Amino acid sequence: LPEPVQGVVKQTVTITRWSHPGRQTKIAEFFTSIQQTYEGEQLVSVRLLEERETSDASLPVGNISSNELVVRIVNDGRFDPDNETSPLNGLLIPNRRVRAWLGAEVNDDTEWVPLGTFWSVEWGTESDVLEATVRALDRLEHLRKSIYRTSTVQQNVTAAALAQAILLDAGLASADWVIEDELNDVVFPWAWFEPVSHREALRLLAEAAMAVVYCDRDGRVRIGASAVVLPDEETGPWYLQGSSFPAETTVQPVFGIGPDDYFAPLRAPARQDQVANEIVVTARPVAPAGSPEEVYRSTSPITVPAGQTVTVTAQYQDPPVMNAVASLESPPAGVKIVAARYYAWGAEVDIENTGGADEDVTLVVTGTRLVAQAGERVMVADAKSQALNGRLVYAFPENHLIQTRAQARTIAQALLASFKDPRRDIELEWRGNPALELGDPVTIVTDMVRDRRSEYVIVRQELEWAGYLRARMTGRRGTS
Repeated sequence: LPEPVQGVVKQTVTITRWSHPGRQTKIAEFFTSIQQTYEGEQLVSVRLLEERETSDASLPVGNISSNELVVRIVNDGRFDPDNETSPLNGLLIPNRRVRAWLGAEVNDDTEWVPLGTFWSVEWGTESDVLEATVRALDRLEHLRKSIYRTSTVQQNVTAAALAQAILLDAGLASADWVIEDELNDVVFPWAWFEPVSHREALRLLAEAAMAVVYCDRDGRVRIGASAVVLPDEETGPWYLQGSSFPAETTVQPVFGIGPDDYFAPLRAPARQDQVANEIVVTARPVAPAGSPEEVYRSTSPITVPAGQTVTVTAQYQDPPVMNAVASLESPPAGVKIVAARYYAWGAEVDIENTGGADEDVTLVVTGTRLVAQAGERVMVADAKSQALNGRLVYAFPENHLIQTRAQARTIAQALLASFKDPRRDIELEWRGNPALELGDPVTIVTDMVRDRRSEYVIVRQELEWAGYLRARMTGRRGTS
């Protein structure tokens, strides 16, 4: 809170979701939060790793990466696990929220730049150096641990609406995400998900919509187009930092990094393992099977105790299913279905028994199945790249959200344009600027004598403060 609240005499907890209807909730732990601030000489180092994609042996398509924060703090004993008098005793456990800022003195004042919001993964202490370390990951790590079970079959739904449904189910509010407008232009004829983690659902969505998913400095999940596009207009005023650069007082369209700013020679790796000049994408249309049919029948009788309600989870034999309806086959008196929740993969049905004896019933669910049609393969290639690099084929992973030939062709053409030639990334170690974020454009002077410079978009960077600031950045050339 901006100001501490004094004299609190009551706390209230509100349970918004519980595993069984009609049951009493059970509070296992409930205590006042503890907030501590460490700055200046209390800090040994702060390291932030943020990236829009991960690099592996394949094309960076549909990848999601959690940003990482590692903080080393001077340990005066409060972080020791055996210190029972410490105010933090027993509280150094996973999922403690950690926020970090880096500041710079500007005009006799300090400007603070947020580095993001993270949750602790592990704590450690080192007795020989009297230091404590906390490693924390951003919100996307939380989404990896929660399950998206409430997906229903939707028709002609946009990628933006689908992303919002996933994030809402994960318990996020609208202030916790940014979904860029381009995702409203991507429409899926039919969309659904099997029970998967919220993060995996976002990954499948990003893969089919050619988008990227990452957390920004405000702790929000940001979902947008994966294409690296440089700005058309000046977003300045931005100035080149290097003092020896002859045009250091000239307004530039993007932030500039001169030779005096980086410490070691620039690297421009070819990334041959991420070159593909023939792209194959498979579209697999789906269509309703026709009239409703039986999609689930309980294999053994379901016992409903007298005076109780039981919840039965019915998993369809051949999902996805829409317009499902649950019923009991010849139910005895006093036994009925009082509620049902239908999803693409199955249903949760509440069966009530108001009688005085236990009863056995058979649950049946009917619905309309979505049936996969014959797949269509779309192949695009670049003859010039194949002549220079050889034939390098990339088969796009099958994704149930890719259902039309037009969508498959759009994906294939976008991938070919980005990966037919060796990647034009640049890597450098430099003095750093914490105000630069993922997706920001920069101008890098690569040759001072010949006045060579190029514009890049930041796709990965690592900031490290240990009494000084040092940064490692990966930039990618984009289209303007």
